[in-house]
Amino acid sequence: MTTIEQQVGNLATRMDEVGAYRLHLDEAIRQTREELRLLQPQIDTLGQRDKQVDQQLSRIQVQTEERDTLMRTRVEEVREYLAGETEAVSSALDAALENLHARITEWEAAQREVTNGLTTLAVQVTGLEQTDERLADARRRGEEWLLRLHLDQAQTAWEALLERRKKASD
Repeated sequence: MTTIEQQVGNLATRMDEVGAYRLHLDEAIRQTREELRLLQPQIDTLGQRDKQVDQQLSRIQVQTEERDTLMRTRVEEVREYLAGETEAVSSALDAALENLHARITEWEAAQREVTNGLTTLAVQVTGLEQTDERLADARRRGEEWLLRLHLDQAQTAWEALLERRKKASD
């Protein structure tokens, strides 16, 4: 019991100590309640603003997801379109290259034919030049022979004339 009395005494002392602060604490509690009463409309307004912001964020998130989905769809469509165009251009380029290669092959064959023809013509021209030189030599020899023949005939006629004149003068 003494312990209890002692504890009760301690408790009373403690209550007296706390009692001195009680008025101050009661005033602080009253001011806090008054401030809370004054701040409550602002807190309520902030709560409503928070809900509105949450709704706007939700709406923006939905719109963003929809836009992202549309963009992904559009990007895929463009990618497919470009893949088709690239394939078409690639096919057209391959066909053009094949055509070009065929034309080059034809041109090379034609060039070989022309080269062979030019070589043949060069050989023929060389042969014709040699023939022309032989004919020119033959013509010169023929003209020389003809001149000698005429000279011989003229000489014979001259000698015959001189002899006839000599016989006539004798």
